[in-house]
Amino acid sequence: MTIEPTEHHASIATLIVVDANLLEIHYHAGVQFTLANVAEVQLLRRRVMGTRPYATLTIIPEDVDYRMETMQQDQGRADRTESQLLASAVVCKASMMRVSALRAAMSGTSSGPKTKCIMRLLAASVT
Repeated sequence: MTIEPTEHHASIATLIVVDANLLEIHYHAGVQFTLANVAEVQLLRRRVMGTRPYATLTIIPEDVDYRMETMQQDQGRADRTESQLLASAVVCKASMMRVSALRAAMSGTSSGPKTKCIMRLLAASVT
């Protein structure tokens, strides 16, 4: 069975279901991450992927801005406690985003006691 990638659109990102267990999240250039618009992406992610286990690949372009309270909230926690979000990779070109994501990963805020989540930070440029 071949799965054709399907796209779903939020105000700040395009979500692409690449495979039954892989979702790519491509944030748009020039956006500002706020609690409201990130929550919109997370709700769409949950609706699209349902209750099955899956992994995400998130791509953040260089020219984004964010509100600090947005970076301090663990957006995938509920999914990991239910063993739905198995792995998450973040590729970011924005230097402040890279630093914030790395700090979150190192401080343990990206994982919970029941999680099988693996977080990798890819600081390399993506073309």
